[in-house]
Amino acid sequence: MLGIETVREHDGPVSMEAVHCDTAGSHTVLVCVPGIFETFEGLLGELHARMLLQFAACDYDLVQALCNQHLIVSAADLTDDPAHEAILLPANIAPIRSLLPEAARSHHHRHATRVLRRWLAVTAGTPEAKPTPRPVFPLDDVNTHRAATAAWARQPRINAMINAEPGLRDKSLEVFGPGLVALQRGHGTYSRYVAGTMQYGHALLTLDMRLLRSGPHTPATDTLAGRMAYLDDAAAYIGQLPDDVTLAAVHLDLPDNDA
Repeated sequence: MLGIETVREHDGPVSMEAVHCDTAGSHTVLVCVPGIFETFEGLLGELHARMLLQFAACDYDLVQALCNQHLIVSAADLTDDPAHEAILLPANIAPIRSLLPEAARSHHHRHATRVLRRWLAVTAGTPEAKPTPRPVFPLDDVNTHRAATAAWARQPRINAMINAEPGLRDKSLEVFGPGLVALQRGHGTYSRYVAGTMQYGHALLTLDMRLLRSGPHTPATDTLAGRMAYLDDAAAYIGQLPDDVTLAAVHLDLPDNDA
C-alpha cells in the first residue's frame, strides 16, 4: 500500500509533472535518422533536414531543442553493448540513457511511485476530477475565456494540485489530461504511462517520414488510451530498427491539426 507522505528526491520535492518538460518545446519527438555518424555536426545536419521536411513551420534552435533526458544513439546502443561507443556530443549536452530498456524502465517506475505518493498526499480527501477540456493557459487567465475551462479549474482536486505546485498553472501540462486519468487509475497504469512517456516521448518520426503520435491535438488533451496506443506503437517500431539507424530526441511544440 502506498503511503500518503510527501516524498522528497534529492534536495527538493518530487514534481507532479513527471514527464518531459523543456522550455524549448512542450513535447518530445524521437526522430529516426538513417546512418551512424562520426561527428555531431554530421548528425545535426541530417536531423535538421528531416525536421524541416516534417515541421517546416516550426521555429526552433535545434541544438537548444535536443532533449537532455535521452542519449542520441544508434539502435545498437539500445542493447547496452559496452563495446559499442555512442556518438560524442558537445560538452554542454549531458544526456542520460533513458532509452535503454530495462534499466530505464525500472528507474521510471520508481519515479512514478514517488510522484504518485506525493499526489495522494496533495489530493487526499478530494473527489475524482475530470481531465482538461483543452483549457487556455496560464490558468490565471481562465475567467476571461470559456466558462467550461474555468469550471474545470475550480474542481477541488485540480485546485489542490495547483496550490501544492503553483508552477503547474503556467502552461498546459499533460498532468491535467491523460496523466490525471492515469493517476486516478492507480499505480500500475500510472507507472506504465510515465515509463513509456519518458522513454518514447510524445511522437516518433519514422525512417519513411511517418509521424506516429497519439492523436491530432496537443498530447496534453489526448485520451489515455490514445497515449498508451502510441507508446506501444513506438516501442514496437524502435524494437525492429536495424543497427545503422540513429535516434535523436528533440523538444518542440507539436502542431495541433485543428489549430
